[in-house]
Amino acid sequence: MKYLLSVALLFIASVAVHAQQQEEDEIITDFGTDDYIYVPKMTLNIGMRSMSGPKASFYGSGTVGSILDFGPAAGTYNRNYHDGYVYQDSRQITDANGNPTPVAPDGKSNTWGYLDSNQLQPGGLIAMNSYSAQITDSSVRSKDTGNSYGVELTVTRDMGQVFNTRLRWGIVGGVSMNDLSASTHDSVSATITRTTDLYSLDGAVPPAAPYTGPTAVTSPVLDANGNQRYDASGNALTQTVDSSVLIDNQPLKRTTTTQTSSTSVMNNWKLKGAYMTFRVGPSLYFPFGEHFNASISAGGVLVYAGTTYTVTQTYKPDTSDDIVDIVGDGVSEFLPGYYVDANLNYIMNEATGLYLGAVYQSSGGYTQRIFNKTSEYFTRVDLSRMQGVRAGLSYKF
Repeated sequence: MKYLLSVALLFIASVAVHAQQQEEDEIITDFGTDDYIYVPKMTLNIGMRSMSGPKASFYGSGTVGSILDFGPAAGTYNRNYHDGYVYQDSRQITDANGNPTPVAPDGKSNTWGYLDSNQLQPGGLIAMNSYSAQITDSSVRSKDTGNSYGVELTVTRDMGQVFNTRLRWGIVGGVSMNDLSASTHDSVSATITRTTDLYSLDGAVPPAAPYTGPTAVTSPVLDANGNQRYDASGNALTQTVDSSVLIDNQPLKRTTTTQTSSTSVMNNWKLKGAYMTFRVGPSLYFPFGEHFNASISAGGVLVYAGTTYTVTQTYKPDTSDDIVDIVGDGVSEFLPGYYVDANLNYIMNEATGLYLGAVYQSSGGYTQRIFNKTSEYFTRVDLSRMQGVRAGLSYKF
């Protein structure tokens, strides 16, 4: 950017020398008419503004996969795990009056399920697991936002000549808007906590994974001789029979283990938003040739930035689907700063023209925080070294 500004300043200085070497235009004092000639003093610029340079740094920690409600190790409860569940028994029988009633408790349940064949253990046992990953990674990840295309609107007031030379000066005010976005992903270090409950099938053959109980089958109603029975309309009678594999309704054993991992947890950091720049300052421009002038401007800016910051934490356990936790928050900030730009203007006619220029802008930065019971993440948004190009249409009035 320093090289770009140096070239721009050298170009403008050369133009200034060239302008001073031109013969003074003849000053006409008698127009031979009493008509008033209006000279436009205002110039409206509408165009695009491409900026690069904003950076975002991401860091922080969080917890993925909060402990589920699997109750104490002893007793009959509805227990949920990341790779299965064991609920209280739902088997029923029909009494003499044809009403369904719960079966007498026998320490078993037909209402359970599991996801992965790796949960099958020797001795006809099934492991039900609950996972939690505490992210301990302290690294900072930085990401350049890349080019951001936006729109701008500026108004310039011509204030006249500078010391009776060909140079002119004015006051510029304007507003522009650009996107602000950055994202990156990476594996993070974490401490993995795994709570395992072992259940017995009491010698039953485990159903193939994944399994969801209870299950039932429909069978024909037979008479004492084994023949199909029919209703009064001639329709075959059927009955629904519980075919669930039964499991003990409380675990035989519970264990809790912890280990560290640098590959099991993946974080995706994402920043999304926009920033609006209000600027004002003096400008100096140098006419040369019949249709061109060059200008330089510098002044103050006030940036209004609004961004949403989200972190997607994904843990890949051994026996269950990915466990995903998403946290996020939004913030808006006002940031003061300054700008410098250099432009080449082409005058098509008395009212319209085109412009092309380079701009440098600095407006500091801000820190955005996500905070809740399980996570605390930060991002540092740096807007202190932005550069880009601007181009568009100008209109004098």
